[in-house]
Amino acid sequence: MNRFQTTALSLAIMSTLTACGGGGDASPPADNTAPTVAITDNVDSPTATGQIIFTFTFSEAVSGFSADDVAVTGGTKGSFSMANDSRSATLVVTPTSGATGTVTVSVAAGAFVDTSSNPNTQGASATQDFNTIVSGDTGSCLATPCISFSESAVGIETFGGIVAEVVNDPALATNKVAKLTKPVGAEPWGGATVHLGAADFSLDAVDASKPLTLRVRAPEVGIKVMVKIEDAANGAVNVEAQALTSKANEWETLTFSYPGQNASATYNKISVFPAFFEVNGSAVTERVVYVDELNYTKKPAAPAAPGLTFATNFAGAADTTAEGGKWGGYSGGDADGYNCTNGVSFCGIGLNNAVGEPKDRVYYYYVAPLTTTALYSGVYVMAPGLTALNGNVAGLNVSSKTKFSFVFSQNPEWFNSTEKNFGVLFTMSKIYSVGGGSDNCRIQLWQVVTPTSVNDTAYSINLSGFRVLQDCGTGLSTAQALAQETVAQIDFKANAGGTRFGAPEGAAREGGNLQIKNGDNLYPTTIVVKAPLKFE
Repeated sequence: MNRFQTTALSLAIMSTLTACGGGGDASPPADNTAPTVAITDNVDSPTATGQIIFTFTFSEAVSGFSADDVAVTGGTKGSFSMANDSRSATLVVTPTSGATGTVTVSVAAGAFVDTSSNPNTQGASATQDFNTIVSGDTGSCLATPCISFSESAVGIETFGGIVAEVVNDPALATNKVAKLTKPVGAEPWGGATVHLGAADFSLDAVDASKPLTLRVRAPEVGIKVMVKIEDAANGAVNVEAQALTSKANEWETLTFSYPGQNASATYNKISVFPAFFEVNGSAVTERVVYVDELNYTKKPAAPAAPGLTFATNFAGAADTTAEGGKWGGYSGGDADGYNCTNGVSFCGIGLNNAVGEPKDRVYYYYVAPLTTTALYSGVYVMAPGLTALNGNVAGLNVSSKTKFSFVFSQNPEWFNSTEKNFGVLFTMSKIYSVGGGSDNCRIQLWQVVTPTSVNDTAYSINLSGFRVLQDCGTGLSTAQALAQETVAQIDFKANAGGTRFGAPEGAAREGGNLQIKNGDNLYPTTIVVKAPLKFE
């Protein structure tokens, strides 16, 4: 048997081998560290208004964690997902509907384990305040042209049996809304005009090319609501839009669009029709519809038109324009001796002169007897500072301009006749003597216009399109007359039957209403001219 003596050197070598793992396998130290979890959510603001996504971030990969391990108060659990690396999870929580409060989520100790089967020894929790009360107030109706019904000047003018009042929002007592009640027996077309105190109920003009919205709370799904926008000075100029409610006793936003709107029209009056054309005469209960946040886009102000202004409006003293030019009207026919004042016909002139109106529209109507076979009617406007055509006068020099622009409308009976055309007449500034008379002739230029709409429509006609109606023996052409003289007066004329001006063969002819009857008279021939009148 061999014996080896243990020396100091051999002991050192053995010690070194042991430290390097020699001498057999060694187990790593045991993992006894408990995993932890931190809980956060996706809501940046102090208060949530809808679903909340809670994220659970673990200190290491875990297993055994599910939605069942999360306790929730103040809301309802939704979808749950675990990340592929098992280091995080998410849970969607829906707060209690129509309430305010706090959602609390918590995870208890022992809810999950790590890869070494160590359970979490500490729980975790998180809270999030919420407000899911849906009221009429979205918080975005802060200034005109949005009406929140909290304005001190807000008014509601009802018609057709509707009852209206400003009340507390049934969903939020601090919010003011309009309550529109349609009692049993109210007219199917009953409604309410919303305004801010103007005598004519006008508001800032609506840009009808963009949608209008209205917050609505109705008792049932499928209640029809109509919103009508119109010209406060002319109710015939209007467009309507309808929408159906999709919720019962809950607030929602209805949108109203107006594809048939006229871009040149003014829509500055708004009416709401709750339960529109629902025949309440047979209903067993009344309809109560709440509305809030009447919101629309304000029509931008028209840019200042370039060129020369003949008339800005008709608001001057003694029937003059803002520039001091005289304006007026005239008419007659063969049945009244070509003079409306003889008592067998009716005529009149006026302005849009309601409170707050700019007085930029003048109208003249002529109602002729049925026996009429020829008539004339017109509105005249004189040049700035001109109140009479006596001798040579100082008109407006338009020699550098190429177009004349204005707004024109007429009554539907005339427009729907076969002689709806109207004419524009320029009377020039110099006076001539012809036919042995003295100072008895002025050059006149004439153009016939075919209207494209019965309503206010902007026209811009070429000056080169005028022809010389009378040249007073000068032989001047249109271009020469406009270059050498100024425009003293502009007439917008209707002539029908034997009073029509002569015209080259095939040229357009002016007209007037000799066709559409109304009892013992013809329907009127009505001329409406809207300023500004400009040369461009």
